[in-house]
Amino acid sequence: MTRTRTQIGRRRALGQAASHGTAVILYVMTADTRTSAVAVTDRLRAYAHARDWHVAEVVLDASPLATALDSRQQWAAVREAIVERRADGVVALAGQVPPLTERWLAWLTEQASFFATVPFEDCLPHVQGSQT
Repeated sequence: MTRTRTQIGRRRALGQAASHGTAVILYVMTADTRTSAVAVTDRLRAYAHARDWHVAEVVLDASPLATALDSRQQWAAVREAIVERRADGVVALAGQVPPLTERWLAWLTEQASFFATVPFEDCLPHVQGSQT
C-alpha cells in the first residue's frame, strides 16, 4: 500500500508525539520595535511549554514587519525545518506575521503541520504603579 505524503507526515507526527512530544519552532521578528525579542521569545516559549510542546528551534528574523512571508530572510529556515520534520509546527506572535494565505494553509496541511499565534498584548511591557 502506497501512502501519501500527508499520511506519512501524520504517522511521523504520531511517532514523535509518542516518543518526545510535539516539536515547534518559535518564530520571532527582531525588527518589531513595539516589544523586545527577548520578551517575545520568553512568551512564545511559555506558550509552547504550557501545551507540552518541545521547542526545537528559535528562529530570529530581522526582516521588516511589512515584508511578505515568502520574502523574509529566515522564513526559508522555518520551511526547511517543517519539511525535514525537525518541527511539527510554528509558534509566532500575532502581529508579527501576516494572515496566512490559502496557499500557506494548504502547505501546512500537506506537511501535517500547524501554525499557532500568541496574542500580541501578552508581550507588551506591563506598567507597574499604584492606582488610586
